[in-house]
Amino acid sequence: KLLQYNTSVGLPELRQKLVKKKAWHDKIKTDNDHVMLTQGAQQGIDLTARLMLNKDDGLVVEGPTYIGALAAFQAYEPTFYEIPIKEDGMDVNFLEDTLKTHAVKMIYTVPDFQNPTGAVMSLEKRRQIIELANKYNVVILEDGTYRDLRYSGQNLPTIKSLDSEGRVIYVSSF
Repeated sequence: KLLQYNTSVGLPELRQKLVKKKAWHDKIKTDNDHVMLTQGAQQGIDLTARLMLNKDDGLVVEGPTYIGALAAFQAYEPTFYEIPIKEDGMDVNFLEDTLKTHAVKMIYTVPDFQNPTGAVMSLEKRRQIIELANKYNVVILEDGTYRDLRYSGQNLPTIKSLDSEGRVIYVSSF
């Protein structure tokens, strides 16, 4: 059995345990068929970029943002649109102006303890971003890698948990 090929999305038993674990279920509200295990969030970011991005596709990123994600995206040669970060996350007015004037295929965001600023996106902005993605038919790649590093206070809902149209891809890490 060890020498045989296995499923590329990860062991079914582990995926099922993750889906049933309350903390993960509240975070992403999904089922076993929509969970893929990778070698870490960086591989998840790269796989999403490989799936979603072609040369010159519009990609919204926070400014500044995680350098590892930029490196993964750069391999696919998108057109980057940088959205400034405020104390409570991405500047949604700037984001909407960008979505109105440019063909954007995907938004990359780190809403919890944003790398490198540490900003936490407000619940209002999380709702606004999913509404804008729905309005402009854009996929969101939500990087939740730092979400579980909270020392105090309550976690806000993930953008993925607010997604009613299936347009948010959520990556995280153990």
